[in-house]
Amino acid sequence: MNFPTDLKYTKDHEWIRVDGDAAYVGITDYAQSELGEIVYVDITSQGENIAKETDFSTVSLRMQTVFEKPSHFRRSAACTRRS
Repeated sequence: MNFPTDLKYTKDHEWIRVDGDAAYVGITDYAQSELGEIVYVDITSQGENIAKETDFSTVSLRMQTVFEKPSHFRRSAACTRRS
């Protein structure tokens, strides 16, 4: 995994890069792969000073539901009834 040295990381897989008076934030590759498809990001605090550990944005995700039948619902040749 790649960890650029100019980024500072949180325990929640977020990062920040400070460039002069501006700060850029993002999430790690791992967080992106775990979250799935990001469909919307709302940052209402642009241009404001933000205190450490303060929420400043909302991320909306497209959720996928995966359902797999338990093994006892699967039909196999050994369980097929013959007349």
